[in-house]
Parts: sequence; C-alpha cells; structure tokens
Amino acid sequence: MPSDRPTAPPGAPPDDSGWRLRAVRDGDEAAILAGFERVYGRRMSPATWRWKLRARPALTDTSWVAVDRDQRPIFHYAGIPCRLRLPAGDFDIL
Repeated sequence: MPSDRPTAPPGAPPDDSGWRLRAVRDGDEAAILAGFERVYGRRMSPATWRWKLRARPALTDTSWVAVDRDQRPIFHYAGIPCRLRLPAGDFDIL
C-alpha cells in the first residue's frame, strides 16, 4: 500500500512526527549498533552490547528506543544495571 508521506533522501534526519518510545525488542540490536557506530565512529559487537546492557537482571527495562512510524529505531537510550553494596545491605539499581 503506497504511503502519502514523501520519502526522505538518504542521510536525512528521521521524521520526528509520529515517533514513540518503547523498550528494546528482539530485532532492534542491528539498528542500535549501527547508530552507535555512526555516532561514536567505532563498532560495538553484539556480544559486548548484550553483556553491558542485557546480561544483568534488573527491576525494570534498562534499554529503550525511539522508533519512527515504521517501527525502525532512530534513537537508543540505556542504563547499566548495577548492584550497590552499602552498610545496610546490597541493592540493585535500575
């Protein structure tokens, strides 16, 4: 089904109308890692990304993406789950 929206030229910024925030899902990893490489000029392996952001248990989602109308990730934000050891005991944060 054709869309009434104009097609953006390659390299154009994403269309900010209609984006939404959601937790990372299976299948988002390739787009997240491609964005990391574009922004930081170096690659991160999928194994490193999973170890850093998905390996530890957390009380809530720790990795989110903004997606466009076609559900393509256009921005990624994440927190790294940590365990704190305080005199009152151990606490998981994030």
